[in-house]
Amino acid sequence: MVSKVIFREIDKEEESSIIESLYEFGYAKIKSYFNFDDALRIGDWLTSKHSELIAKNKSYNEKIRAGSKDKIIFSIHKYNDIFLDFIDTSIVRKILIKFLNDPYYRLIPNELPNFTLGYFNARSSGNELPLHMDNYVPYSGSVPLACQVAYYFNKSDIKNGCTIVVPKSHKSGTYADRSSTDIKHIICQPGDCVVWDSRIWHGTTNNVESHDRWALISTYKQWFLKQTLEMTSTISSSQYSKLNNIQKQLLGFCAMTPKNEFDSVSTKKGYEDLPTLIN
Repeated sequence: MVSKVIFREIDKEEESSIIESLYEFGYAKIKSYFNFDDALRIGDWLTSKHSELIAKNKSYNEKIRAGSKDKIIFSIHKYNDIFLDFIDTSIVRKILIKFLNDPYYRLIPNELPNFTLGYFNARSSGNELPLHMDNYVPYSGSVPLACQVAYYFNKSDIKNGCTIVVPKSHKSGTYADRSSTDIKHIICQPGDCVVWDSRIWHGTTNNVESHDRWALISTYKQWFLKQTLEMTSTISSSQYSKLNNIQKQLLGFCAMTPKNEFDSVSTKKGYEDLPTLIN
């Protein structure tokens, strides 16, 4: 297994191109963002880990997503610290900050992210996933409420469940039209990354091959939105001690719901409010 994931730098020209593509088309692909062989090794580990979870609980898949043939491991960092490396990357620092940061947050410097990680799962495609949007409420405009970042550990093509999008559909202000034919297949290699506006209509093709197609899906949301999974409760004390302030904030430790009015009356906090230790 990989000891640490190293991501390549994104220069100013590529940064501008990614941001322009996100605004115009609703998604952008970043080629060879991390090492090809490391990606394959992580993919092999995910296949093994999923098999282990199934062996321990035969109904594991049905419990986490009934009726789906996808292979999914939620809160993947609980099983291996290597996935903590994917929480705070240059995609987060240089790209998502332009779309998801609250400019009036004030308690954290504007050049650092103040949004949070909504949930974090590894997924291998099974059945076709129909076109949908992950924003829940459709609207048009230049400011998304959430964005997804997908890191690919196996090849991803039409035959094994690749991601599909309808370019510019994030501007429609409507729910997904599943009869749309304006579909773009996003073909990826291990180590590639794709980021998209959560309002875009997207899905996957049917995986008709016998091998897995693992990707890590990171969903980031503006700080005031409820996390899909409470990320703070999935972090161990040993993991917490290794995290920097930005990772802690992205995981939601600066946006935790107060236990009572004597604790706090705000979910918007700065680094000085981060807990020193967690249980």
